[in-house]
Order: sequence, then structure tokens, then C-alpha cells
Amino acid sequence: MVFQVSTAVPIIPYTPVVTVGVINLIAAAPGNVPAGSTITISFKSNVVEWLAPVAGAGNTAGLAVGGPVGPPFPNLSVSVSSNSVVLSFTATTPFATGDQLWIFGVQINPGTFTGSSETGFKAIFSANSSIPATEPITFTPAIMPVARFA
Repeated sequence: MVFQVSTAVPIIPYTPVVTVGVINLIAAAPGNVPAGSTITISFKSNVVEWLAPVAGAGNTAGLAVGGPVGPPFPNLSVSVSSNSVVLSFTATTPFATGDQLWIFGVQINPGTFTGSSETGFKAIFSANSSIPATEPITFTPAIMPVARFA
């Protein structure tokens, strides 16, 4: 399963808590995300919390999906740990070319930013497939900007 990654990059101030841009994972070709697999999005800051989703746009934890299942997404749970958001698939989920996952409402704290020459925040995408030999999960690109300092 190959996901093409795109992100929105809002301009953010150095305030205690800001919301990063929407993250869009687009299936580049048909494939499956096997049950027991995870997708992890790590940020160069600590994830503070999730905002409530926009009414009717998805399920809990600021996640929406387009494609074969549609919101709410019954095969997916979302958790936040330190500087990462983890999407856990509880059942094998097929994706057609162009199907999408949108992750939104992630809040971070610019006060925890440690990069001395960086100009914003980046998200790093990784995955752990439960069947890596035949159904690996990859991202193109694996690092994307999600916010830029004002």
C-alpha cells in the first residue's frame, strides 16, 4: 500500500498551542492495509490534544476518510502518544486508487520546538504492516511540512 502525502501549511505564531495543517494520505494504487497494522505520524513537537472533528466530517479524534468505507471509519482507532498520532487498523481495509484519509485538528506546542535553524514543524510518516512481506505500507514523501512560523 503506497500513500501519496499532501499537507496544508498554515502560518502559525509562537503561541502555547496551535493547530497544524490538514494531512491527506492518498492511495497511489489499489491495496490493503492489513488488520493489526499501524500508521504513525510524528511531529517535531509534543502533540497536545485533538480538536473535536467538524460536525459530520468524520469520527472521533479529528479523523475523516473518503473512499470505500466513508465516515465514520469503523476499522480504525486513533491514539496520541508524546509527539505522535497513531492510526491502528482493527480489520483489513481495502483502498482503491485515490481513496483518502484526512487527519486534522492536531494541536502542537511551539514552546517545545527544538530545531535551531528550522522555520516550522514537519510530520514524519511511518507504518508497521502486520504482513510486511506481502502488504508493506509506505509514504511518498515520508516527511512533509505541516506548519510554518510567522
